[in-house]
Amino acid sequence: MSLLHLFSHRLRAYRKYRALQLSLNGDILEKEGSKELFDEAVAYLELWRSGILVFESESECDLVQDFFLNESPDAEGTTCVERYAENHGPHDRDRHIVLDAMMRSRTSLFRIEAADPRRAEIHLRDVLNGELINVIDIGLSQSAEVGVLLFGRVLSFPRFRMLSGASMIFPPEERDSLAAIVETILQRSCSREEKSRRIFRKFFQRNRTRGMKVVAR
Repeated sequence: MSLLHLFSHRLRAYRKYRALQLSLNGDILEKEGSKELFDEAVAYLELWRSGILVFESESECDLVQDFFLNESPDAEGTTCVERYAENHGPHDRDRHIVLDAMMRSRTSLFRIEAADPRRAEIHLRDVLNGELINVIDIGLSQSAEVGVLLFGRVLSFPRFRMLSGASMIFPPEERDSLAAIVETILQRSCSREEKSRRIFRKFFQRNRTRGMKVVAR
């Protein structure tokens, strides 16, 4: 298989899985996203102001949805995505692949090392462990600046990775302070899931004052 054919095949798969992910997001919200749990999620992110839910930008809606679907648990400790996987199905092969990637997804802080708009790829280095990964993201690959920081959720598929579509971008000078936030929370004596939620909340709050505009789809 030629490189050109391989890139074309990966991009087609990316577009298909992205569309399925967006479809699943809507289905999960409808079937497992109760108002009570959503209110708890936005309260955790401290979005209520005098009884009013306040978003400071359109991109915050995507971030809150990402948090609600993947990080906000019910009384039994299961997320919307996990409950959907357990309660609904069976799914066809492609939907199963995407749902599995959503359940295995993880967030981290990355530095953008390079971008290739022709291949819709971004090369990311994990700030905490140094791992270098490539992700496909059509929008962000067109606008990404080398050196800036990205906090986002990575979904892994057999032949490529992609971002969830809800990321936060920070200037390079924020690296040390953001890494310190993560390291401090990781040292806390709480569950891995709670550490992940606390890190998301801290970055969400920091994004309001120090974040940069992001285009990620």
